[in-house]
Amino acid sequence: MTLVYGSSKTRPIEYWIQIVPILLKSSHLKYGQVNIVVTEAGEFEKSLTQFGAEKDPENPHMFKYSIPDSDEFFEIKIEKYIYQITGIYIERKSNSA
Repeated sequence: MTLVYGSSKTRPIEYWIQIVPILLKSSHLKYGQVNIVVTEAGEFEKSLTQFGAEKDPENPHMFKYSIPDSDEFFEIKIEKYIYQITGIYIERKSNSA
């Protein structure tokens, strides 16, 4: 499953903090792209780590979320402009590739 979502509607940070973990629990998601504007970038990134995603030490805009009972993971890229998140990209990848 591929998901692409773009919205001019402003949603509170709490909405995205709830939605992204739901996407990460999907067994069918291969790629997801969400084009949004979130002003609380730090709070969103903190919620990702609390959910279990690990920040890439070499790329501060990249996170890795291991899929339980699998050799796959979701690579989560946060696109930023100054202190705002302008996009979230989620891609399923395999450790064995």
